[in-house]
Amino acid sequence: MAPEKVDAAEDAAIRHLLDITEESKLGERMSNFFAGRVREKMSQTLPPDRLPKFMETFTQKFNASAPASNVTDAQVMIYAKHFSKDDIQALVRFYETPTGQQVVKVMAQVNRESQGAGQEIDQKAALDVLREMSDEYTELKAILPPEPPKPGAAPTPAATPAPATPPTPTAAASPAPAPAPGAAPAPKQAPAPPQE
Repeated sequence: MAPEKVDAAEDAAIRHLLDITEESKLGERMSNFFAGRVREKMSQTLPPDRLPKFMETFTQKFNASAPASNVTDAQVMIYAKHFSKDDIQALVRFYETPTGQQVVKVMAQVNRESQGAGQEIDQKAALDVLREMSDEYTELKAILPPEPPKPGAAPTPAATPAPATPPTPTAAASPAPAPAPGAAPAPKQAPAPPQE
């Protein structure tokens, strides 16, 4: 259960933790994200000459009704709910070290790369399972991308060298197989403090 009030010392410690982990910028990042989404949608509705004025007014009103500091205030209560004062102090000590600052700098990239790797692994596994099931569910064959060649497999006829005599002008080349869809980019995530 979330505490109703956080004492001044704990509040200050949590805010310091949010500053050194750059999590205090979450409200600003979220505001920018929502403003970007509104701009994207409104650019499809408003003529280009009216969009800048609209966005200026929207941004002023949006920031007044949902200041970034409100997100920080909410974060303080959430951290107080999940971490004791001793936990917060230990996290501050960690994030003030060179290793802690390295975590802040690279964890978002580590998370993106990890999510990308996970998506690639899961996508390949899902396609492999669907291909196995395509004998029983023949409808799958029409929607699945071509299976990539296996390492060390004999070349397919499309990959064999051209004959010594040139092809006739009416000969049609075989289309290249469509590539398998790639992994979608992972959303940017802010670094999370390590849990003890």
